[in-house]
Amino acid sequence: MDSYFEILFLVQALLTVLSQVLCFLAVEWHLPLLVSSLVLGWLNLLYYTRGLQHTGIYSVMIQKVILRDLLRFLLVYLVFLFGFAVALVSLSREAWVPQVPTGPNVTEAVQSGAGQHDEEGSTAPYRGILDASLELFKFTIGMGELAFQDQLRFRGVVLLLLLAYVLLTYILLLNMLIALMSETVNSVATDSWSIWKLQKAISVLEMEKGYWWCRRKKQRAGVLLTVGTRPDGSPDERWCFRVEEVNWAAWEQTLPTVCEEPSGSSGAGTMKNPALTSQPGEESASEGDQLPLQLLESH
Repeated sequence: MDSYFEILFLVQALLTVLSQVLCFLAVEWHLPLLVSSLVLGWLNLLYYTRGLQHTGIYSVMIQKVILRDLLRFLLVYLVFLFGFAVALVSLSREAWVPQVPTGPNVTEAVQSGAGQHDEEGSTAPYRGILDASLELFKFTIGMGELAFQDQLRFRGVVLLLLLAYVLLTYILLLNMLIALMSETVNSVATDSWSIWKLQKAISVLEMEKGYWWCRRKKQRAGVLLTVGTRPDGSPDERWCFRVEEVNWAAWEQTLPTVCEEPSGSSGAGTMKNPALTSQPGEESASEGDQLPLQLLESH
């Protein structure tokens, strides 16, 4: 997921630099580019919420919903939108003209069709694919109006097309998108704890990469110990960590009783927990193992 944020940061930087160049050249298009860079800058603030448990999960949810569900929905939606827009534009061009003049300009009057004004001063509602797409998009979000002009020759067919479009997009596709988004959010919420721990670890690694080279060795965890000698006789020094074996089935009850034994009794750097290592089943097994040895010693 971090690669997408890196792409957004790169696009933001390019838009900022390009807007400054256009501003220096006195080109008016520097303002839209600068506004786009500003919007991306605010969206990139979600990148810095990864280490927070309550807000970092929203960043992951938004990325998964956009990349998995929304892109596939837009692909299917554009197919429906383009198909119905072409059909509506084709029907709108067949506008009804009450009186067609006879003369050499008859062809021009018929070809003008929906783009020209009729006797009452009204025009065809869909004069191009872009206008038809915008009107259909209003139907998708529930803001469209079923208002038709009188010069449309096939008003019934247009009405049927709009009703079919509303059923397929506003009712079917949007509900499918909501269902897919709910499934994605539920799957992310189920693993929210592990996702947050992963995001937190990534944030820590990013912070460590930002340290100066002179401070990286000082912040390293572990102890440098000599574990042996190399073939050339030099000491073999390695970074070591202290690891404790814990019985995770009963860690809540036995965690407060963890104690350390002296280093001289059972080896240097060992940690034992009697409550963890002495389980009822293990005690019975150890007594059974020691019984034959005691019998042999008595004989």
